[in-house]
Amino acid sequence: GFWDPLGLCKDEASFRDYRMKELKHGRLAMMGALGMLAQSLVQVPGMEGVPKSVNAIFVGNGLVGGVAVLALIGGLEAFVFVQDEQKEPGNFGNPV
Repeated sequence: GFWDPLGLCKDEASFRDYRMKELKHGRLAMMGALGMLAQSLVQVPGMEGVPKSVNAIFVGNGLVGGVAVLALIGGLEAFVFVQDEQKEPGNFGNPV
């Protein structure tokens, strides 16, 4: 069975769906936090004029870099990190 003390899930399939989403969003949050730390320490060549803050996405090359990162994330999400229904939630195997 599954443990749902608040009664948010109708059945085990919806519980599995929520579990997959919880794991994916948790991993994205950790990657985002690491990215914010990395951007304050490392400057990518060609991005010297971009501020080292959250506003970087709105300034010149920062906007181009932001669009490129979002396109990369979208491609990975759509084609590489696809959940196999035969495996437990969050297990994507070795994508390499």
